[in-house]
Amino acid sequence: FIPGDYSVIGGLYGTIVKFGGELPPFTDYGVRLYAHLVGLFFYCFGYAPVLLRLFNSVISIASSFLIYSLAGKIFNRDMARTAFILALFLPSSVLYSASLQKDALINFLVILVIHQIFSIEARLRPAINLLRFAAAICAVTFLYFMRINAALVLLAFIFLYAYIYFTCRFR
Repeated sequence: FIPGDYSVIGGLYGTIVKFGGELPPFTDYGVRLYAHLVGLFFYCFGYAPVLLRLFNSVISIASSFLIYSLAGKIFNRDMARTAFILALFLPSSVLYSASLQKDALINFLVILVIHQIFSIEARLRPAINLLRFAAAICAVTFLYFMRINAALVLLAFIFLYAYIYFTCRFR
């Protein structure tokens, strides 16, 4: 059983824009930012859900590489390889790659936020660390507009880590 995907609503949004209609704002209840992005893709490239499925596959593979890098920073190289293989062949990852669900993008953004936070090091220049904080906050903002409540928890985590980092750094 593969759950319904965003190809129908995205195709509808693409058609509405193509013929001069007005889309509901993505801040309305029930209207998701991801549906608008799928509609924009269909408007630009025509109705091609296979390309979006390919994009979801690439995002899932990129998530696996981020997990490999994160596990390599926290654990050893063997554990990183094991984590990479498990993340690559995780059944939900394969399912999200085969459909137009937003969950592959959500997983990627959450892992990206965690990776950016763990990549901040005291020996780097403050400008690079601020760019990492900014990338993490942008990813969390995108998650928030996709109506993911975990974005608020991640945002609190980022600000807590930033407070600890900057208080320890400038003493």
